Amino acid sequence: IILLLNRRDGIFLGGSVGRMTTCVLLTLTLAAGTTTESTCEDKHTACASWADAGECTRNPHWMEEHCELSCRRWRRSGESSSGIAGSHQEAEPSDACVDLMKDCEVWSRAGECESNPSFMRVECRLSCG
Repeated sequence: IILLLNRRDGIFLGGSVGRMTTCVLLTLTLAAGTTTESTCEDKHTACASWADAGECTRNPHWMEEHCELSCRRWRRSGESSSGIAGSHQEAEPSDACVDLMKDCEVWSRAGECESNPSFMRVECRLSCG
């Protein structure tokens, strides 16, 4: 996967030298046997409610398979999707539905999930949902 990052939507994704703007060329490859098959989505409309009710902790294997997105967001936020603070002491999620780069959330808010899906849906799965 090759991606050219540059100034876009007020967020600077490259570097600059004096008045010259530079771009960053990022090349990513997947190791043999690596898969990106995780759907990173909820398969049921009640997933967010179940996550808020603590099912990601009580029933982790079923919830991970059927409500992956809600459990990932619930773990990352430290609060329920309804905004009620909580303490989420769970096992670390697998790499299937996580952000692999520190700026994913910022890029997602800037619309990069839609304008640059081939990169964002691999590297920023959690932020792009």
